[in-house]
Amino acid sequence: MANNKSGRPVPIWFQHDDLLRLEEAAALSGYRHLSKYIRDRAMGRGDHRDTFHAGNSMQSAAWQHEVDGRLADIERNQQASITMQTALLSMMCSRTTTGDVNELRASLATGNSTEEILSRLMPELADIISRIRSGEGE
Repeated sequence: MANNKSGRPVPIWFQHDDLLRLEEAAALSGYRHLSKYIRDRAMGRGDHRDTFHAGNSMQSAAWQHEVDGRLADIERNQQASITMQTALLSMMCSRTTTGDVNELRASLATGNSTEEILSRLMPELADIISRIRSGEGE
């Protein structure tokens, strides 16, 4: 059987603990030979798992798109929550009456959106917030 290797061997010395970690990493990456693992890592190539996942790039892109969409939803919900907290803080600072607080409780119980609640309870603040969101305040 002919040897088709075109390169040349390079001897490398490792401490015992380092060699054990290297062998473990090679095994976890799916390599049968330590030399191929060292070569691929030194040359900046991925491991066997990277080549497997490269075949699923469409699935990865779809998954990333879904995650991005969910993150955008979370950010919008956080903004709505911050808006409501701001309105509540403003109401507390302006010595809101018991009737206003009861109206707020009723609005929250009906499940109205934060924008609807704000526009009903504090129209001036709701107007300012909507202008800021639309970019008029810039």
